[in-house]
Amino acid sequence: MRTPVARLWTAVALGYVALGATLDVVPTDLALRLGAGPSTAAAVTGVAFLATAVTRPFAGLLADTGRARAVVATGSLLVAAGGAGQMLGPTVGAVVVGRLAMGVGEAALFSGALPWVLHGVAAGRRGRVSGWFGLAMWSGLAAGPAVAVAARIAGGPAAAWSAVLVAPLVSAALVLATRPPPRPRGRVTRPRLVRPAWAPAAYLGLAGYAYGTVAALLVTYLAREQRLAGLSLTLFSAGFLAVRVLGSPLVDRFGPVRTGVVLAVVEALALAALPADPTPFRALTVVAAGACVALAYPSAASRTLAARDGKSPGAAVGIMTSFWDLGFLAAAMAGALVVQWSGFGAAFQVAAAASLLGAVALATDRRRPA
Repeated sequence: MRTPVARLWTAVALGYVALGATLDVVPTDLALRLGAGPSTAAAVTGVAFLATAVTRPFAGLLADTGRARAVVATGSLLVAAGGAGQMLGPTVGAVVVGRLAMGVGEAALFSGALPWVLHGVAAGRRGRVSGWFGLAMWSGLAAGPAVAVAARIAGGPAAAWSAVLVAPLVSAALVLATRPPPRPRGRVTRPRLVRPAWAPAAYLGLAGYAYGTVAALLVTYLAREQRLAGLSLTLFSAGFLAVRVLGSPLVDRFGPVRTGVVLAVVEALALAALPADPTPFRALTVVAAGACVALAYPSAASRTLAARDGKSPGAAVGIMTSFWDLGFLAAAMAGALVVQWSGFGAAFQVAAAASLLGAVALATDRRRPA
């Protein structure tokens, strides 16, 4: 039976549109409706990513047993329920519960869909398939804030919240209208968490730290260069998306270790160059920073699946992806502290060092396929 990749890609993207939209609407809503300050809003917003990191391995584990459709559909419905909880929550604590539900839903949505998509994919194509399907998550996150802004301009805050609720419901409908994947052959044993492939997981977590530093600090850092500041994340995202779309086959052609290590080293150089003055080529440096982190996920996924010999792909990749979530969270929190203590230049240097450490972790991975 042919896997409905396009439908699953759309379902995952819609779920992440909802999450991305809340990055715009939740901080404002907390301030206006509940009187929460910026630090409270930041903490509440980040809770969703922590819940996602914790839940991913378990969602992938259930998907490995042939329950992928149930996992993905449940994830979409949890995203919608979490959105409703954030919209209607009468207290900050109630909003936190909604954020947690949304984070769990996002984990189930992507980590349940990926093993479904990878079912039957040859080992030599896992890198490109993982890379292309992973774009559903990044595209949804990137589009979500723009959707929220457009909806709010058209119909006010209620319209923005409607987008948060409708997108995952459409996602659930798409999944429920799809035939479930085939169950694994033979007896399905009681699921157990697999042993993670630590090297690619560490590499991905450190790449997530580098990516998260740019996402959290770049616009603020470039505020004095107003023209570039407004385009900075667009340039960064353009480099990321172009290389992810066009370059994912390179992971299979040259191998995940070689591809990941080379790009991580170049990423470190780009991050180290960002604070340098004078900066006639700063726009190109921003593009390079986005481009060089683009293949971190497919490289880590391909290496992780090779280490597991394709066994328990959902649980293995779920654990690995959790490290990206944790790296992104760490960057958001630690980056602000480094800026406060030592300035923006130091924060980007720390991110460059993290990228180099990731290259070392992947380069020294000597684990053979299990």
